Amino acid sequence: MKVYQILRRSVMSMIIHGAMIGGGLVMVASALTPVTASARSAEDFYFTNNTGTTITGLYLAAHGTNQTWGQNCLSAPLSPGETTRISWPAETGIPIWDIRFTYSTGVEARFNNGVNLSMYARVEVSLLNNGAVSHLDFYEA
Repeated sequence: MKVYQILRRSVMSMIIHGAMIGGGLVMVASALTPVTASARSAEDFYFTNNTGTTITGLYLAAHGTNQTWGQNCLSAPLSPGETTRISWPAETGIPIWDIRFTYSTGVEARFNNGVNLSMYARVEVSLLNNGAVSHLDFYEA
């Protein structure tokens, strides 16, 4: 009986400890994930789809880190010609970001060179002349 009680306490302790760590990670990830909202941050920007294909996902990650891509920043698919505002609920203190997005066709484009979003008010994705390669353009406020 004593072995059972010790094992039970040990398992409960591991579950509680794991839940606390998991909750902390969720809080950190939430703070670093932009959302489409009305908050103002230096890294807020407008994102325009100037391609002929719907974009279903827009993801950001702090440049130069091993951080995984955050949650999808789009609340709905972004059709060709549409623009949406991407904003953080609070200042992140991280100006340089990598960008990844996915098209409705399943194609993915990544831009891992780092974009200083505090310098740009608008980011537009378009296709190069050959129509095969995604290209980002940046515009200041």
